[in-house]
Amino acid sequence: IQSNTLQLSQNTTSLYSTLYHALSNTASNHTDRRCRILSIQTLSIISHTTYFKFILTPHLYSNREQMIHLGRIQDEIINDVITSIVSCVLEDDDEGVACVAIENLGRFVLTHNNNNDDDDTLRKEMDCIQGKKNPW
Repeated sequence: IQSNTLQLSQNTTSLYSTLYHALSNTASNHTDRRCRILSIQTLSIISHTTYFKFILTPHLYSNREQMIHLGRIQDEIINDVITSIVSCVLEDDDEGVACVAIENLGRFVLTHNNNNDDDDTLRKEMDCIQGKKNPW
C-alpha cells in the first residue's frame, strides 16, 4: 500500500458508491440464493479492502478534496454496507444466506479491532479454551 500512489477523486468515489449499492440491492432482492450469497461475500470483501486501502492511509488526510471523498467512502462502508449485511442477516428467509451474511459481518467486525491484543476479548477466550496461558 505504501508504494502505491493513492488518489481519490469524484469518479473513484462514485464507482465505489455504485458498486456498494448494486451489490446491496442484489443481496436483498435477487431471487437466486447463490447470487445473494456471492453478492454478500463480494460486498464484504470489497468494503474490507477499500477500508484498509483508503481509510488507513495517512497521506490521504493531507488533501482537503481527498478528505471529502474519504469521508463519503467511510460513511458508505460504516453505514450502508454494514446495514445491508445486517438486514440480510435479519430479514432473509433462507438460513444459508443469513449464515453467510452473519459470517461476513463477523469477519468484517473482528478484523477492524486495530490489532490491539489487549482489547481483543475473543482472542483471549480462544486462547483460554485452547489451554494457552490464562489471559485474564
